[in-house]
Amino acid sequence: MASAGSSKVSVTWEDQQNINKFSNLYSRLGDIEQELKEQKKLLDNLDDASAELMLADDDEPVRMRVGECFWGIDKTAAEEKLEALTEEAQQHYRQLEQQMADGQQQLGELRTQLYARLGDSINLDTPYTESK
Repeated sequence: MASAGSSKVSVTWEDQQNINKFSNLYSRLGDIEQELKEQKKLLDNLDDASAELMLADDDEPVRMRVGECFWGIDKTAAEEKLEALTEEAQQHYRQLEQQMADGQQQLGELRTQLYARLGDSINLDTPYTESK
């Protein structure tokens, strides 16, 4: 015996394509979220390094990590390099935030389309979309 709320809804090829887009986008947003966490940690580390560099003596070389090695460079060069790394990391973080916002918007639009077409026969609740 079928429950009172269930009804058969035929899924068209277009619906399936939208479901696949939703799934791929949801997966991509998870990846972006992880990248954002890693980038935030990098920015925190760069901020800590900047604070430590301010405390360093001006006349002593600063040991800076390059790959897996440490090089002794003067404080001014280290500050310039750190500033460039910080700006690059901030720019990447802003790009990731924009990608996340765009993806969340697209996810919401797809979710609205699919719920309008398929109703309660599909569950698209995610941490990246508001509940229906």
